[in-house]
Amino acid sequence: VIDTSAYYPRVVRDSVGLLKEAVKQYLLVSTISVYRDFPAEDVDESSAVGRLEDPTTEDFRAPQNYGPLKALCEEAAEELMPGRVTNVRPGLIVGPGDWTDRFTYWPVRVEQGGEVLAPGRPEHTVQYIDVRDLAEWMVHTLEARVVGVYNAVGPKAPLRMGEYLAA
Repeated sequence: VIDTSAYYPRVVRDSVGLLKEAVKQYLLVSTISVYRDFPAEDVDESSAVGRLEDPTTEDFRAPQNYGPLKALCEEAAEELMPGRVTNVRPGLIVGPGDWTDRFTYWPVRVEQGGEVLAPGRPEHTVQYIDVRDLAEWMVHTLEARVVGVYNAVGPKAPLRMGEYLAA
C-alpha cells in the first residue's frame, strides 16, 4: 500500500486495521514537517518530532498541527503493522502536475527580470524532490521490502536560495 492521503491518525488506524492482514507492507507519505525543530535546525531521521497539546485534534490545516498530526499517523501505522511500515518524509515535492506553483513560480518570476522579492536569506538552503524520482524510489522500497523512516529531500549537495535564483 502507498498511502498519500494520511492526515488523521484515526483514519490511518482504520485503514491499516482493515489492510494489515491483506498486505505485506504499508508506505505512508508523511512530511519533513514532522520534525519539532524544522526548519530552524538541520534534522535527520533520528530528530525529535513535534507533538500536539491535544492529540485528538483533526485540524491539519493549522500550520502548528500539520507536522505533528503526520507524526501521529506514522506512529499509528507502525503500531498496527510493526516492522512492515515505510514512513517517507519528503520535503517540497515538485514536478509535473504540481498545481501549487510553490517551486516553478521562482524560475518564471526571475525570467521576467527586475527586482524579485524572495523568501528568507540568500544563504538559506532549499530542499526539494522531483515527484518522478520520489515515486520511483517509493516503488523500489516496496519491491525491496525496505522499512523504516526516510527523509526524501534533495538536492544531494546543499543548494542556497540565492544560488537557486541566480541559476
